[in-house]
Order: sequence, then C-alpha cells, then structure tokens
Amino acid sequence: IRVWMGRENSIEDNVLDGNSQGILLDESATGCICLSNKISNGTEGISISGRSSDNSAVRNKIFSCLTGITASNCERNTLQSNVIEQCSWGIVLDSLAMHNTIYENDLSDNSEPARDEGSNSWDNSTIGNYFGWADCLDDNADNICDSPFLVAGGSNVDRFPIATLTT
Repeated sequence: IRVWMGRENSIEDNVLDGNSQGILLDESATGCICLSNKISNGTEGISISGRSSDNSAVRNKIFSCLTGITASNCERNTLQSNVIEQCSWGIVLDSLAMHNTIYENDLSDNSEPARDEGSNSWDNSTIGNYFGWADCLDDNADNICDSPFLVAGGSNVDRFPIATLTT
C-alpha cells in the first residue's frame, strides 16, 4: 500500500504478506495513520520517507521482514505500540529522520532491535520500548529498566526502556 503525497489517510486492519514494502508513506505524506495492520515476509514492513511528517504507526504487527519499520528523511512521526518480530532489524531511522517519537514498541525478537542515525526520541518522557535486554535491572519494580538503552547508530537513548512485557 503506497500513500504518495497523501493527507490524513487511514490504513487500518490490512493483512499484507510477501510484498517488498507492506506500507509506504512517501513524498510528503502528512497526518496519516497506519493502525492494526499485519505485515509479513517482506523487505520493509512500514516505510516512512520523502519528507513525510506527522504520521502515526500504531499497534501494527510486523514479522519476518528484513526491517520492521524504516524512517528516512522524515520528521515528527510517531511509532507506538507496534510488535516487530523475527526481522533482521526492528526499527531503523537514517540521519535525515528527525524529531520522531518511538515508544511502547516490542522490539525484543529481532536480530538487531534498533538503529538510529538521526535525532529522535525513543521514549515519551515516561515510557520507552521493550528490547528484551538481558542487562535490564529493575530494582524498584516499576517495570522500567534502571539504566537507559543506547540505540545503535548514533547518540540516541531510550531513557525509560520497558523491563518486562505485560499482557
């Protein structure tokens, strides 16, 4: 599914299997929401690129793709509550991805959970993402790791990584 220069489109409840890109928001797509889609066996589950901004990818399940979600040359997008499993990379943002917010995602079952070469927020100031991080200690039992998670690729940090998943 490709949204090119789209405004306020809703892409919901689709099952996409075996596509190169499951969902592509491109060329200044703005205000779109990708909600509750199931995407599998592709190169990229969801791709946000080409100066696209103010979009949301929420509660999607992405599995067995090369990369779960990619963001390149985009800003002010929200990636929230997605489950990304059995991918080489969970979420990847390039150096031109700026001011995006990534939180409450399950990135634990991927070869590499995340890479970010841009300047983005990996938490919403109270909760971050679940990385399945073996070094996570939670001495005060608040379900937030006591140490931040350093995101590969640059200087980005998840300040409030989730200690354990709850159902």
